[in-house]
Amino acid sequence: GSGCAFPAQSLPAFLREQILPLLPPAWFVGAARALQLDDATTAAWVPALVKLTVAGLLLGAGAAWGFRRRLRRGVL
Repeated sequence: GSGCAFPAQSLPAFLREQILPLLPPAWFVGAARALQLDDATTAAWVPALVKLTVAGLLLGAGAAWGFRRRLRRGVL
């Protein structure tokens, strides 16, 4: 699990084992820990960088689309 905001051990086992690994903070924390423990090879951080970049682009595009849609409707 990520454990970057609070100890992951305080969560129920289902959340800790099934949900937390799917969240971007877990990708970042995993890569950071791997860099600290391993010999800092690219294999430790490149997959996390790719996943975080793709997630950022997708979420940013979704937010921009939603914002433009609301502007057209006059909600904002």
